[in-house]
Amino acid sequence: MDCRAELDVLLAVPSAQSACGMGIDMKRERILKFTTPASIWQEAFPIGNGRLGAFVYGGTDGELLRINEDTLWSGYPGDEQTGMTKDAIDQARELAKQGRYREADALLKESNKGVRDVQIYEPFGDLVLTFEKEREITAYERSLDLDTACVNVTYRDRDNAFEETCFASAPAQEICLRICAEKPFTVKISAENGFLTEQRYETDGFALFGRLRQKSADGRLRQGRSRILCFFGNPGRDGNAL
Repeated sequence: MDCRAELDVLLAVPSAQSACGMGIDMKRERILKFTTPASIWQEAFPIGNGRLGAFVYGGTDGELLRINEDTLWSGYPGDEQTGMTKDAIDQARELAKQGRYREADALLKESNKGVRDVQIYEPFGDLVLTFEKEREITAYERSLDLDTACVNVTYRDRDNAFEETCFASAPAQEICLRICAEKPFTVKISAENGFLTEQRYETDGFALFGRLRQKSADGRLRQGRSRILCFFGNPGRDGNAL
């Protein structure tokens, strides 16, 4: 696609220490394809790099990325984790490689007896992109390439063709989202939900801040940052969004 208008959104989050139509491409069996956007979390495509993760909805009126970061959890720093041990997990992994799945399952269940004070990951927040004008969408398709872990969305809005690409980079430690089109377009970018309590918007991106309410008595502050790269256009602040 000849991209004349292009928008890149890169989200980097430092660690805490500082029911749609589905098909499979038969030529490449590791590509999942859908003909409508995700309407619920279970239909969204997951991406991640081992530390940062997101679910990508592939919307047309707007895009939604639900973001996680692995140090954002409900426990205190240094909490001792009870239950499953590393040795038990290693043994279960070896049993699974041998096809002894029931034995692996029984081993993990036994190891997990007596577990207490189990903590959970907490959502970092949502990155929301909203297209400003009313749209007429045709030729929609979204896909997840299981070999490259890359989400791709293509569609037409009247006489304008759009292509969206999203992936999580391990070397860069960023979630990267690119939207390009044959003609210029306007999109509003904001962040909300999760643990976020404050957003600071600048001309080329924004910083996100928040604290966990459950067990964050230590007062540790988490922070995320985004960079907005815009070609054939200029980003600007619009209230609590860009």
